[in-house]
Amino acid sequence: MEEVRAIYNFACVNCGGEITDARLTRVGVCEKCFTGDSGSLLEIAERLKSSGKIRKLKEYLRIQLEYERFKKFFEKALGFEPWSLQEVWAKRIISGDNFAIVAPTGVGKTVLGLIMALYLYEKHKRCYLITPSSILAQQLYEKALSFAERAGIRKTEDIVVYHAGLTKGEKEEALKKIRELD
Repeated sequence: MEEVRAIYNFACVNCGGEITDARLTRVGVCEKCFTGDSGSLLEIAERLKSSGKIRKLKEYLRIQLEYERFKKFFEKALGFEPWSLQEVWAKRIISGDNFAIVAPTGVGKTVLGLIMALYLYEKHKRCYLITPSSILAQQLYEKALSFAERAGIRKTEDIVVYHAGLTKGEKEEALKKIRELD
């Protein structure tokens, strides 16, 4: 039996109840919620859900499971897993956070944005990517189509680009598609 040095009130990550220092460090949830003694927080959250005892960990579980689906989609589209920063950003997007990504060139901001937009597109959600130039808009559009093909997205005609470099007819067609998708 482990030595109890402290008991924390309101510290169980699931119910907010009492938990010992050792159990908080080792398991994260109190014995009232989960009598087991090991497992990852995700495994414990899944067990809590199946036993009907999940409370505060419900949102954590939703985000983790949705991220795992996104990660598989990302790997299918690109052939490798998201980098750690991309994982953090993806989970923030999945959780519904509104935030700006400020990071150096080359850390994967644009790739994450494109893959997330395609992932959400597959879930019948809509994304707009705004770029500072027509050239960049066209490049991202072409990358999006390429990533979509690798990810197995067959219906790509709803992926639309609109920029100043399009002809009048192309602009009208793009705007028509955008309106029809509303």
